[in-house]
Amino acid sequence: MCKQIFVLLLVLTLARPAVGQVRSIETLPPGEDRIVVLKLGDPAPFAGQLYDNNTALRWANWLKQYRLRLDLDVRTQEDICAVRMQALSESLVIERGHYDDMSHAYQAKVADLEFELNHQPWYRSPWLGVALGAVLTAGAVVGVVVLAEKK
Repeated sequence: MCKQIFVLLLVLTLARPAVGQVRSIETLPPGEDRIVVLKLGDPAPFAGQLYDNNTALRWANWLKQYRLRLDLDVRTQEDICAVRMQALSESLVIERGHYDDMSHAYQAKVADLEFELNHQPWYRSPWLGVALGAVLTAGAVVGVVVLAEKK
């Protein structure tokens, strides 16, 4: 147990940034930038800006790092987009399967209900109600006539 705790503490104290983690852009060599603006006619062979050595090195390093960083960022975003598109495609396939299953289930239910509506048993038919109504009405008329004659 003590050995495991020691190994855990050792691993935690020796932690370093992972290889896949994004690193910030380094400023090499450190210091402030000094940029001198020259005009045509000044004692310089061209019109433009003059950098001291440290500033020129710093800007060159930044440009190189940003160029590499751009490639990495573009590849990372393309990979992220590919993974998202694959996940969305799989989700769409799953949803379409679910839709097809539910659609078939509802169509089967509608077909069963239509069959039930078109093939009702005799005791649920409207003609049974008509026949019972006619028999009961005739029975009531006969009963009223028989009772009326007895009086």
